[in-house]
Parts: sequence; structure tokens; C-alpha cells
Amino acid sequence: MARAMRALALTELIRGATDGERDDLTAELDACRDWIAERAVDAPANFRHLQWWIDAERAAARGESFAAVAAFDAALSEDGVQDCPWHQALITERAGLAYLDLGLERAGRMLLTTAYGHYRDWGATAKTAQMLAIHPFLRETGTRAGLLLTTGRPVRPTGSFGIVSEPGSSQVTNRSTPISTDTLDLLAILDAARAISSETTLEQLRTRVTEILGAITGATTVHLLLPDPGEGWQLPVPERQGGSAASPDAGQTMIDLEEAGRRGILPLSALRYAQRTRQPLLVADATLDDRFTDDPYLTGLGHCSLLVVPIYAQGTPRAILVLENRLAARAFTTDRLNAVVLIAGQLAVSLDNALLLSSLERKVTERTAALNAANAQLAQLSITDALTGLANRRHLNQTLEEEWTKARVSGEPIGAIMIDIDHFKLFNDHYGHLGGDTCLKQVAGAIRHHVRGNDLAARYGGEEFAVILPGATWDATRQIAERIRAAVAALDEPHQQSPFGFVTISVGVASTVPDDVTSPERLVAAADTALYDAKNSGRNQVASGELHRAP
Repeated sequence: MARAMRALALTELIRGATDGERDDLTAELDACRDWIAERAVDAPANFRHLQWWIDAERAAARGESFAAVAAFDAALSEDGVQDCPWHQALITERAGLAYLDLGLERAGRMLLTTAYGHYRDWGATAKTAQMLAIHPFLRETGTRAGLLLTTGRPVRPTGSFGIVSEPGSSQVTNRSTPISTDTLDLLAILDAARAISSETTLEQLRTRVTEILGAITGATTVHLLLPDPGEGWQLPVPERQGGSAASPDAGQTMIDLEEAGRRGILPLSALRYAQRTRQPLLVADATLDDRFTDDPYLTGLGHCSLLVVPIYAQGTPRAILVLENRLAARAFTTDRLNAVVLIAGQLAVSLDNALLLSSLERKVTERTAALNAANAQLAQLSITDALTGLANRRHLNQTLEEEWTKARVSGEPIGAIMIDIDHFKLFNDHYGHLGGDTCLKQVAGAIRHHVRGNDLAARYGGEEFAVILPGATWDATRQIAERIRAAVAALDEPHQQSPFGFVTISVGVASTVPDDVTSPERLVAAADTALYDAKNSGRNQVASGELHRAP
């Protein structure tokens, strides 16, 4: 942009330069132009319109009228100029001035009118005021520029500004049809209402309302307040500013009015006044209005035009619009107030639609979360023994395969423990099946309490249990098995049919480092063989098994 601005300055210097100076200035201008042209090769959307613009200015400065007109037209036809409002405004204005210099009065005025609308769209209030002072004819066509701003559709009038056609339209009125300011304002309001009605989320709706009302009214700040679940009102602020409650919109939080007043975001006195009267409030300059001069928000301000509009639907408050302009007094007129009130009707409907959609999306999210939780619970149930809460046989086999594969890669050992409740059939016959179920749950609890965090305890079947111990050596596996055996004995659960007088278990253990010739089934078989050795040796003890390798 430094080169573009330097090029513009050089074209002005060229106009008043002598022949000798003009060559040096033109050379410097060409260097700026060539630099931008090189960038336009790789990024035409960013630079091509600037290249054409400099070509147009250069041609105009050198008196090459036809080349200047063609280059300005090319610059304004580039897609990239649409993406940068102030580029579009400035190039259009310069084209209009060039046309006037060439004596093309009607075309020049049309371009300056369009440029005036672009500057308003960009929010350059000082520039638009300057243009009105320099070009009085813009006062008669300012409304048309405003229509261009609010609708986003250029209005292309004739020299008398009586013929209006839309881009892409093949029909143009053949006679001059006067269009009043009221008609243009109504068209702008209808387009604004249509734009608002197309938004479906609160965040998008706030953004669109801010853009549209700022354009139509000239407000420098627009706030949209929504009712909170209680009796108060909430204002969305960027998340980095913090807040008291989460907003339904990403990147924002909601704060109440008192907090907004403390932060100096809103003039609370004017807002309370509009709430109390339930009527729109239009203040030419709140800094001079006795009703609001004591409001801390206004302290130190030179001017503050205010427009506060409560929005109701069927007698119920739906929102409050707060518009302000600190640049000048009397920034808002009665006509602008009427426009806002008309747009507020559509805004109330759009708010209800957005809130309904948000509610539906929230319910869908909640039900999706509940469904995911139910699915997770179902998945957990599918791998869990219903009586003991330990893993079931299917999950045991799956985990053993996975841990065996990992251990074979890492070279770490893996241990297995097989457990059987001693004389459990006699226990069932004596105490009944309910008593047997209670016994199984107590033994399962002792096992679960004494295994490590990464071990898997499972019900193997009937009164048998198994434990898989990743990374456990022979000694570690036997120590854990002994802790489990002692814990079950410590339960001191009566068992009159046992020679011990209480419930005991027999335990077999095995451990190995997986390799290509062993298998997880052989590990379990070794622990199971050791279990039967423990039972045959008198029960209530731990026995170690030998892992028989395949040939």
C-alpha cells in the first residue's frame, strides 16, 4: 500500500512538473507499478485491480484520456476490488474525478455517487461529509447511495437519476421514473428485513443486525440485548472479556446489565428509561440531556446520540436495541427511528426462530450424548459379568490376545492366575444358590481389590476366576496370587462343609515371555494345571505351573 499511495502522489506531481522532472517522476511511478504488477501475477485478487488503477492514474496524468478510461474500467471490473471496500471506494472516486476532468459530466457524477455509497458502506463518515461539501449534487442522491449500502445491490441511475436497473437485468425503463426518498427507504428496509430473516443462529443474527442498523442509521455502535432466564437482560461480549454465564454462541459470554454498566459498555440510565416507558427513546445528545448526564457512561464524552428501542412480541419483551453515535449530535432522526422500528418487527420473529432452532439443536445434542452414554454402557455390559462385575470370559480372551501381542513385541513377561473356590458345590448345596451368589461376589471383590491397575480380573466360569497380569514375572505373579488367597481367607466367610470351616480358594500361577513357539492358550493351560496341583495338595494354597513349550 505504501507503493500504491506513492504512485498516487507521483501522478499528482507529474501533472505540475516540468518536462525534465516529469521523466524522473514517471520512472519512479513505473517502478511502483511494476512492483505491484509482479505481485499480481501470483495473487491477482489482491493486486490486479491496484495495477490497473495505477495504470489509469498514470494515463490520466499524462493526458492519455482513452487509456485512462479503459484502465479505470478494468480496475473496477476486477473481482478483487469487491473484497476491499476502501479500495473500491477510492478507485471509484478517482475514476469519477477523472471523468469530470475529461468533461464527462454525467458519467463522472454517477461514479462519484457510487463512491459516496461505498464510503458510507465502509463507515468513513468524515470522507462522506467532505464529498458532500465538495460535490453538492450528492445531497440529492445520498439516499440512493444509502440504498446501495443497505441492499448490496448497486442502483444505476441515468443523468437525471430517473432510470434504475439491477445488475444482470435485461430490462431497463425507457422513460424517466422519479423514485422518492420514501420509496428508496422502504426498499432498503424490505431488503434489510429479508436479510435478517435469513439468519438462523443468534450469533449470525446479532452480526447481521449490527451491520444493517449501522448502515441504515449511521450508528457507530449497535448492541442487541436478550432476556435472561430470570427477569433481567443479558449482553453478549467477546469471551476474552470474561463473563458470568456461558453464551450459546461460540466465542462469547453473556453478562447482565449491572456488569455491563460497571464495565462502561452501556448507558444504563437511558436503558432503564426505555424499559420503564416501554417506548423507543431518541436522544439528540445524551451528554446534554438532564435525564442522563449523571450516567458514568457519558463521562468525558463530547457527544453521544442515542437510540434505544425495546422490542416486544405479543406483549412479551424479546430484545432491546441500543444504538449510539459519539461522533456527532443529532445523528439519529425520526425517519431512522421509524426504519429501526419496522426492522425490529422482523427481528422479533427471527429471534424466536433462532431461539427455537437453538433449543432444538441443544435437545439433539443432549439426546445424542445420552445415546452415546447408553451405547457406552451397553458396550461395557457386553464385556462384564453381570453377577460379579468382573470382566467376562469373552473380554478375558480378547485382552489376553492383545497383551500377548504387545508383550511379544516389547519382550516383557506376562503372567496368568487361575482361581477356584474350594468345595463350592458343597457350599451351594448347603447355603443355597443365593448364598452361593453372595459368596461369588465377595470373592470377586477380594480379587478386584488386590490386583494392579493394569491387570484384568475376570470370571472364567462357574466358581472359577482368572487374572491376566501384563509385565508380571513369576515372582510378581505368585506374590499377587498369594495376596488374593490371603484376602479371601480373611473374609472368614463360614463354610461348614469345608475342612477349613470358612471359604478358601486354590490358586495356580504361570508366567512367561511370549515368543514364536508359545501361545496364550499354553500360558492359561499352565496356570490351570498349577491350580489343580494346588487342589490336589490340600487346597487353600498357591501353586506354580510349568509352561510346556510346543515342539
